[in-house]
Amino acid sequence: MTAIRKLAAPSFKVVYARAEEDFVVGRERRRDLGERPEMIPVTVGKAGMWSGKTPEPKLAETLAKATAYGDKEGYRIFVYPSSEKDPLGRARREVVANAPVMPPGTR
Repeated sequence: MTAIRKLAAPSFKVVYARAEEDFVVGRERRRDLGERPEMIPVTVGKAGMWSGKTPEPKLAETLAKATAYGDKEGYRIFVYPSSEKDPLGRARREVVANAPVMPPGTR
């Protein structure tokens, strides 16, 4: 006799992310003489997991809370299926790709 399996309701991952400007060392200088290194501005993505496994019936409620937080703190909200292997990395890539491009020297 075979057992009857119930399919689990689909679940989702809710992620918040934003692009921030950071600086990296572009060219090293003589620090022993007091010279500062040349810093280059770069855009990096910052992301966090709001909910790792949200079932479909509770998705609207969770999304409303995450959106309220995102609006207050300046984050964008992303929803991915639970099968997504790297939701944080994907959200970071998406916010950096959609970040406004600043002309050189205006940052």
